[in-house]
Amino acid sequence: MTDQDNIILSILGVLFVVGIILDAVLLSYLKNRQPQVWQTLGQPSLFLNNSIRNNMSMIKFLWKKEYLGANDSTLNLIARLTYYFGIFYMMFLIGLLILIFFF
Repeated sequence: MTDQDNIILSILGVLFVVGIILDAVLLSYLKNRQPQVWQTLGQPSLFLNNSIRNNMSMIKFLWKKEYLGANDSTLNLIARLTYYFGIFYMMFLIGLLILIFFF
């Protein structure tokens, strides 16, 4: 592996950890501060109750900005950070794949 490969893998690793932390914070906040919303989403967790149905519920919750209906400014902040970070991460991965396969 080259130094460039190591740098790219390090960046991906850091971004992955940040994403996991954001997801964990969001799920914990929902469970502790918005239990009705958390139950409606299927009681999602980071690993244990992680099904396709729960993942789709969470994606819908973020993409359709359903969190705004809770009138909770902290939830809005955490959800927006998670949403925009997810978009950034996907764009970064797609850009990386384009660079790998086309250049």
